[in-house]
Amino acid sequence: MTPPQDDKLTAPQMSALLACIVSTAHVDGIKPQEIALIERFCSDNAYQAPLKELIGKAGDIAHAKAALMAIKDDRAFVEQVLLMSIMTGYADGHFTDAELAHVNALGAAVGISASAMAD
Repeated sequence: MTPPQDDKLTAPQMSALLACIVSTAHVDGIKPQEIALIERFCSDNAYQAPLKELIGKAGDIAHAKAALMAIKDDRAFVEQVLLMSIMTGYADGHFTDAELAHVNALGAAVGISASAMAD
């Protein structure tokens, strides 16, 4: 899967994407491989400052959930964000149970069950 082109995303979509993938990366301690993948999603200079702020602090699932809620009506994009969150978790070679629980909690916040994500 290739990352979306951020010049085609709305500001709320980009905010949700960054909040979710960074919060997922923070679950088990953000790793260099995860940072590299995240930076690929965020090549636009307009998003570099918010990205650095998110990477520099502990993951905030409440912020990520709120960002997802702002775009919840765009279910296809929300599902893509959740998939990219899983990809971010796998970037270091492991997708832990804690990361899975985190992504499931993100999905649940917008009405997407864990079983729906498994399909």
